[in-house]
Amino acid sequence: MTRKLRALATISTLAAAVGVPAIVPFSASAHVARVTTTSTTTPMWPMFHRNAMHRGVSGDQAISTANAASLKVAWHADLVNGSMSSPAVAIDAKTGRALVYVGDQVSPNSDGMLSAFDATTGRLVWRYRAGSNVTSSPAVFRGVVYVGTFGHKLLAVNASTGALRCSFTAPGRISSSPVVANISNVGPTVMFGDNGQTGGPDPGSFWALNASTCAVRWRFRAFGDPPGSTTPQTGSYDEPGYVLSASGVPLVLFGSTDPDDAVYALDARSGRPVWRFQTKMGMDTDVGAGPTVSAPGVNGFADGVVYITGKDRMVYALDLSTGQPIWQFDIKADNPANTGESQSVASLYRRQLVLGWGGGVYDLNAVTGAVIWKVSGLPEILSSPAIVGPSGQQVVVVGDTTDSLHIFALKGGHRVSTRSFGGAIYSSPAVAAGKIFFTTVDSHTLYALSV
Repeated sequence: MTRKLRALATISTLAAAVGVPAIVPFSASAHVARVTTTSTTTPMWPMFHRNAMHRGVSGDQAISTANAASLKVAWHADLVNGSMSSPAVAIDAKTGRALVYVGDQVSPNSDGMLSAFDATTGRLVWRYRAGSNVTSSPAVFRGVVYVGTFGHKLLAVNASTGALRCSFTAPGRISSSPVVANISNVGPTVMFGDNGQTGGPDPGSFWALNASTCAVRWRFRAFGDPPGSTTPQTGSYDEPGYVLSASGVPLVLFGSTDPDDAVYALDARSGRPVWRFQTKMGMDTDVGAGPTVSAPGVNGFADGVVYITGKDRMVYALDLSTGQPIWQFDIKADNPANTGESQSVASLYRRQLVLGWGGGVYDLNAVTGAVIWKVSGLPEILSSPAIVGPSGQQVVVVGDTTDSLHIFALKGGHRVSTRSFGGAIYSSPAVAAGKIFFTTVDSHTLYALSV
């Protein structure tokens, strides 16, 4: 079972409904440092790792190596309970303002919430009572927020008001962060995995729903080799990716849990398997990190590349069309003393592939897998890094499971700053509207940093 799921036992207790309304109106729960305006042309971060390909690179130019060391807390907001959810940031069509969407856990004081905050001021706009833990990261698509819950629900909520549009109940808990895409000849579709009936990584499925009605388009359960040999023991809790292949096939990509431990590419129109790649199998060797996708033709690869990391502590580069391995990097061999888990989704900027691991950060050559630079001696990093800044001045932003947010220069890897925020950071930073957004577990807080 993933470290993220195990940690829930120490930060929250499943509680009965506490009688609060499903939609909680805004209140002055956020501490505001200053007010600025947000342009509707500012690059947003509407889903996990910014987009369906999980590149993790922001087009925002406000933060760079020149000023990142001077970042300050623009505002911070109370989440009532700890959060492992990674924020999404999108423009609210009703007001034209950027909103930040994030989930938190159940506690005696909270029923598990999906919340929306004003990205400029930190003002709470609305809260939707999810009724169970929300470890899934929201995805915003055409005015709707999609997120999974431990109550087996996939929720589709109006992004402006917090009103429920539709929902779907899966057999298992949903930790997977949904990806949403408008698939040709099919229409808008939300795709995600479920953990399984027990809350562990078994038995589960992978789903595609009509994004408007939450009706099932297809369900995939043919895990294993031969297909179905590890069904129903296998599930999926990672962050699926989506892309068109070189031949125009819409692909949804994701990793599976024990005892399957594999990477899948399915035709997103039908759920038909296109390819399967077997990672190293062992005890607790789930593929818990989602894919990072390099499009066909980039970096000299005609088919494109899928980069993905398993809890076997291997980083894999796979041909997007065939699933054949291009290269692999062995974290354990490079760091024999490493005992931490590898569930950080990589960020890709040109030929630099940046990811966290059990004791630091790697920057790998995306073409060859060779180490460009690495940082060792840090606490375990499960957070997925974000890259932001103008060309030549980008920084890498990532949190650790102790209490710190780290910023490194993309060029050379030197440390720009490290700062404690009083709680473990499982959340992957979102960068938009000139700010860095992330959540903490122990201090129950959503932070917004700006220069």
